[in-house]
Amino acid sequence: MDGMIKTQKMLVCRKGDYLFKQNDRSRDLYIIKSGKVRVYKVEGGIDIELDTVGTGGIVGEIAIIDGGLRSASVVALEDTEAFMITEEDFKAISNKIPDWFQKIATILAHRLREADARIDCNMETDRTAHVAAALSLVTYSTECKPLDKGFEINAKVLENEVVDMLNIKYSDAIAAFEKLVKQDLLQIDKGKAIIKSREKLDEIANTVLKTAPDPPAT
Repeated sequence: MDGMIKTQKMLVCRKGDYLFKQNDRSRDLYIIKSGKVRVYKVEGGIDIELDTVGTGGIVGEIAIIDGGLRSASVVALEDTEAFMITEEDFKAISNKIPDWFQKIATILAHRLREADARIDCNMETDRTAHVAAALSLVTYSTECKPLDKGFEINAKVLENEVVDMLNIKYSDAIAAFEKLVKQDLLQIDKGKAIIKSREKLDEIANTVLKTAPDPPAT
């Protein structure tokens, strides 16, 4: 990846400094070089812990894909250094990614985050296709370890990634996970999750693409 980045910038944060805050308009992506950061969001005046990210972790990926507001805040838990990838650099990198994947990523990040936020929390909604698309997207993450058959990732990290990416309730994500487990596309055991087939998840995700409009020009 370094070879695709024209200028590699470094962000240095002291403990308590913010890389960005929820609802900020910044679009940079950060790869943690050293230190540790806390990812959280505020809903109804309550802080909701999403993740703790250390060396090698990535934060800021959603906003750089869809250009929307930050969905969460990221604050340094200790002195931290992070490589910063600008929107321009990210576009150069994404040009190497297949067109179909870029379309899924853009629609998920831009349309579903906004559309799902407007759905009545009490409404019975099946998010399995959305979650399948998100799982396919997650397999490209550095958090995922490729296996002979499938990909392995920490179950809690996976849960947080999907909830944050789609802006859905944890209960909806878990319900979708259970359906994918029954379809033998996902396995969760002892804190680890195995995503078994990216191809089959893409087939399910196509139901999202067929019904979702293209993102508006920005």
